[in-house]
Amino acid sequence: MTREFAIWVSLVVIGAACVVLHVSLLFRALRARELPRALRWSALLPPVTPIAAWHAGARIRTLVWGACGLSYLALRMLARASG
Repeated sequence: MTREFAIWVSLVVIGAACVVLHVSLLFRALRARELPRALRWSALLPPVTPIAAWHAGARIRTLVWGACGLSYLALRMLARASG
């Protein structure tokens, strides 16, 4: 297996994990009755979703989502640097 293929497979797996985590955070934020209604509906905007989920109590999932996103960005930079 070449290095480029390994990076590509890693990008696909981590990207899919990020999407699944994001949807999970979205459902957590939308179902949280302790949040104000405006914050729950603003969770439909992708940048607000992790913030709303954090306030809804999904702290570990939000941190894992952030680590997943950072890993994805690091792999993208590695893929670009390797040419």
